[in-house]
Amino acid sequence: GSREVEVRARVGGILLRRNYEEGGRVHQGDLMFEIDPAPYQATLEQAKGSLGQAEATLEQAKRDAARMDTLYKGDVVAKKDYDDAKTTLASTTAAVETARGKVHEAALNLEWTKVTAPISGLTSKETRSEGSLVTTTSEGSLLTKISRVDPLYVNFSMSGPEMSHLRKQLAEGKVVIVAGGDYVVRLTLPDGSDYDTPGRINFTDTQVDPTTGVVKVRAEFPNAKDSVL
Repeated sequence: GSREVEVRARVGGILLRRNYEEGGRVHQGDLMFEIDPAPYQATLEQAKGSLGQAEATLEQAKRDAARMDTLYKGDVVAKKDYDDAKTTLASTTAAVETARGKVHEAALNLEWTKVTAPISGLTSKETRSEGSLVTTTSEGSLLTKISRVDPLYVNFSMSGPEMSHLRKQLAEGKVVIVAGGDYVVRLTLPDGSDYDTPGRINFTDTQVDPTTGVVKVRAEFPNAKDSVL
């Protein structure tokens, strides 16, 4: 595949269900796994409650600060009381922002209990079965992998002298590249048949591998029907 992506859980919990067929095709955004959302739903409700309390405290602090401002201008209260009211207003404002952040964090965690496909492609075998505990560690968060097989990549190599000779011929004009400046590549399948659509080279290494004496090359082929697998 031209791209392989690991599907990982962002939150931990019990894996409730798998919603795709192993080895089947999924599209970007498809629901693949569901992690038990109950603990995260409860955390979100608690965060919303704390936000409500913080907002109520802020409204009271605003009223107190407004009254204190009027009294201070009338020279009825000391400057310390006036400063204390402003400090309380600032701290309660900060507390509301913190509470809002907690609500946002809890909402994200709840959303992340539904693991969706990051790209379209073919899936591999699941690494965690229903009922398993999923964690957020590097080992415990991997659920499966998705490979994008359209386009398809074919990796091959050319010898160092062969590549140098080709580049020299290009520089001297003895070899001319057509088709928009791309090398046209044709693919022979393991059964001896030819793949019906030509590809193009999209990467050529700039160095010769000192251990093998070859230059790595990669060709890209369209594979909309998943015919090359």
